[in-house]
Amino acid sequence: MILAVIHLIISVILLVLLSIHLRNFIRVRTTLETIKTQVNHDLRSPLNAILGFSDLLLQTEKDNEKIKFLAAIKSGGESLLTILDELAQRLSKTNTAVRRSPFTPSPPGSELKSKTNLKNEREPLILIVDDMIENVVFLEKILSKSGFRTISAMSGDEALEVMTNYLPDLILLDIVMPGLSGFDTCAQIQSHKEFIDIPVIFLSAKKDEKTIIESFIYGGIDYVVKPFNSPELIARVNTHLQLKSAKEKLNILAFTDPLTGLFNRRKFMETLDREMTREKRYDGKLSFIMIDIDHFKKVNDDYGHDVGDKALMKFAEILSSSLRETDFAGRLGGEEFGVILPQTNIEQALIVAERIRSRIESESKTDEIPQFTASFGLAQYRKELDNSSMLTRDADKALYAAKEGGRNKISIFSAE
Repeated sequence: MILAVIHLIISVILLVLLSIHLRNFIRVRTTLETIKTQVNHDLRSPLNAILGFSDLLLQTEKDNEKIKFLAAIKSGGESLLTILDELAQRLSKTNTAVRRSPFTPSPPGSELKSKTNLKNEREPLILIVDDMIENVVFLEKILSKSGFRTISAMSGDEALEVMTNYLPDLILLDIVMPGLSGFDTCAQIQSHKEFIDIPVIFLSAKKDEKTIIESFIYGGIDYVVKPFNSPELIARVNTHLQLKSAKEKLNILAFTDPLTGLFNRRKFMETLDREMTREKRYDGKLSFIMIDIDHFKKVNDDYGHDVGDKALMKFAEILSSSLRETDFAGRLGGEEFGVILPQTNIEQALIVAERIRSRIESESKTDEIPQFTASFGLAQYRKELDNSSMLTRDADKALYAAKEGGRNKISIFSAE
């Protein structure tokens, strides 16, 4: 009897809990259906009416200022419709998820996936920074349609964190955000050496002269007023990406030897000055190698300048593949080259030089290039050296000694 009563009580409790669960389930589903209806009808209808009237007025209006105003209204309405489409789709997905029984397993692949690695892709990567999700969704949609990859952040702090993992080609940055403002975020981006060349386009509903001027003072490259005009925004993005690409190409032309792909003399000497300054500050080790291809004039005279150019390119290939990522190689002129070895003493530099020398001796000859060798002069930074020309002078003296000693040799400079 007691067991029957207990069984009855448990059954009643389970029925009550099930009833509450079903009521909540129906309430959530009904709420979602109501919101979806409002999105699809109650909001869409007046927007369609506004867009229709804007089109009619634009066809008859002659005043340029009024045309701009009407075009802005039309663009804003179209943007809102896009947002409503996205919201309706999300509600449909959410509603479908609510309808699914809690005992029904999720379909394969529906779990959250890890963030896609966006590095090493050809399409430009645009970082969108805006605290309003509808703005992010809209921008992602129009940018992806134009062939861009996108990544987003909802705050300035999140944007800076994202940029530690992904290096965008351009940033669309909202000005008014909680926490770090767009201006503060841009200032922090500009303070990082690796980010300083990334163009930043500010986005804002503000049109006052003070805000626009401040956006350029803080490092912005352009300013776009909300609501966005999609074709104009895409045109501005394309323009600044093209300018960035042109600037990068100019930097390559300005600092790179066109034949070998190594630093040219100007860039190499600037790098040597910088590394020597770092050496003075941190009291580390720095070694310098000067290299000269042996009897290079004879290669040009006997085989022609085309073969000589191929020999220089082969030499540069061997040289680059023999160094660490932290080392620097440059063509100083003609057949003379230099190597900067940071955090490297003279004994370690000797090992590097011997590796390069032996590889040149054994690998330089090909079907098109005769075998050639090279001579090396090594010098280590000393505190009494005031500038890079003094260090290169030491290495040049050692190089002269290597040539006098029979070439295809390595000589180390000694202050004594």
